[in-house]
Amino acid sequence: MSSTTEDTSSKTRRVEVALSERAFQELTELVQQQRSTTAQVIQLGVALVKVLSDANRKGEKLLIVNAGGKPVREIVHPGVG
Repeated sequence: MSSTTEDTSSKTRRVEVALSERAFQELTELVQQQRSTTAQVIQLGVALVKVLSDANRKGEKLLIVNAGGKPVREIVHPGVG
């Protein structure tokens, strides 16, 4: 008996989202700044939230540090207390 696994990395799904005007403007600005596509910016956002969620689940924190390594901001997942 053989088993196969499906490669889901090459599949794409179409989704429709409703964004506030502010969120849409921010998304548009990110697309332009990064010279990217809307889909790529959203995929990056999902990946970053995944990193944040995984870290939070492990009791870890995500920090933004300045050039000297000093923490200047903690990234907090709004859905997690």
